[in-house]
Amino acid sequence: MLEEGEGAGPDERPHLDALPELLEVLLPLESIADRARLARAVAGWVTSTVAVDCRVHMVEDGHPRELFVPGSTASSPDEALVARVVESTTLAIVPGPSPEQAWVVLPLHVGSRTFGTLSMLINSPPNALSSHHLYDLRRVASAFAHAVGEERLHKRASQVSQALQASLLPRALAQGDWFELAARYVPGTADLRIGGDWYDSQVMPDARVALSVGDIAGHGVEAAAQMGELRSAMIALRLVRSGPDELISVLHRLAIDMGYFATVICVRLDPTGNLQWASAGHLPPLVLRPDGTAELLRTEPTPPLGTGYGDSVPLNRYHLEPEDTLIIYTDGLVERRDQAIGESIELLAARAAPHAKASLTELVDVLVTARDHPASTGDDVAVLAARWQLKGLGALQRLS
Repeated sequence: MLEEGEGAGPDERPHLDALPELLEVLLPLESIADRARLARAVAGWVTSTVAVDCRVHMVEDGHPRELFVPGSTASSPDEALVARVVESTTLAIVPGPSPEQAWVVLPLHVGSRTFGTLSMLINSPPNALSSHHLYDLRRVASAFAHAVGEERLHKRASQVSQALQASLLPRALAQGDWFELAARYVPGTADLRIGGDWYDSQVMPDARVALSVGDIAGHGVEAAAQMGELRSAMIALRLVRSGPDELISVLHRLAIDMGYFATVICVRLDPTGNLQWASAGHLPPLVLRPDGTAELLRTEPTPPLGTGYGDSVPLNRYHLEPEDTLIIYTDGLVERRDQAIGESIELLAARAAPHAKASLTELVDVLVTARDHPASTGDDVAVLAARWQLKGLGALQRLS
């Protein structure tokens, strides 16, 4: 099989007899989900087998525009001809730069929509092309057109998924004069599938700040919808359930009724640096100190939501020092195929340590780059970081 851009040998001039071989290469093009890369690949394969040169035009703002595709000749099909092919959706054959060559300009269309042309300079006079050759040339264009169509549909679906995910996540984080927050959500796969990871923050009436991170099992619109429902329920429940343990207890019962399976961690931080949290099957929090040392907080969790847990929920406690940073996250941030989860969390701490005094925005950006590691599981990532800052007695008086 020819590789992208591989040229023919000195005694192997491109010829139409190679069309069957070219079609074997082009028919599975749906696996290449990038329009520019598709164009380069097709041009390379076409000029390695059946044509002297190749050009690709795409309709943009109502006019066909030539993509940058390196050609072997200075010749190019007339732009007016290309426009007529797009409008008529019928191929055109015109003389090439020599009497023994012809440009074959083929429309690129899927269904009733024509969005460009594929032009090939063939080593054959215009009147010598057989019906069999023209049939196979149309198949070449069709394979490319369907691949581009798939890429456009993929891009549109990804945009819709991203918009839906963004609408379900908080538009802004809680703000206060004694704490700083930063968060990131990153879809875990190349096709940007929507997922069920989330983060949330809320300043409570008693001046504490409530934080949460969770992960609904699965992907897709159903997982995202469940995430939105569960997150909305948590926001409402916080107003009547003062402690993270009470909140998790109610969520356990709610998950059974609603058919959810999820992990979640709920945290409360007050202006004195006192930290309380409860966990339903979630990974433990990490505290990063200004000197770069890190501590994984020992956590007594309950099972994940949806398992039918009905006993009391343990409340975990810790005291932060000024400028300590609390990091809560979903498993997509740390899980790798080649490591135990404990080792992966230790690597997270090591990766965070050099950025202990950096802004929280920089810190969370550094942490989410781990999803690009070859051994990453491809899961979604949600991470929320909170830095406690002692800003005088005002916050303490509001708490009392």
